[in-house]
Amino acid sequence: MEGRIILGSAEAQVGAVKAGFGIAQLATWLIRDELACGHLVEILPHMATDGLPLHLVWPRSRQLIPKVDALITMLSEGLSI
Repeated sequence: MEGRIILGSAEAQVGAVKAGFGIAQLATWLIRDELACGHLVEILPHMATDGLPLHLVWPRSRQLIPKVDALITMLSEGLSI
């Protein structure tokens, strides 16, 4: 079978791989549970990367908006794996 599937959502990529549509390069934090229970299998582990830098950018103001502060806190705690 020839062809490619282009998906703009990582969750859609996970679903496509789990449905047998091929392989994908995915963030390990996104598929941790699928790897642990065997629904997905890592291939080419020697080609894995340490990840890419993530930068949060927001307009500076005198007072940080509470929802922006909550997002920054959640991301900094959740992604410092």
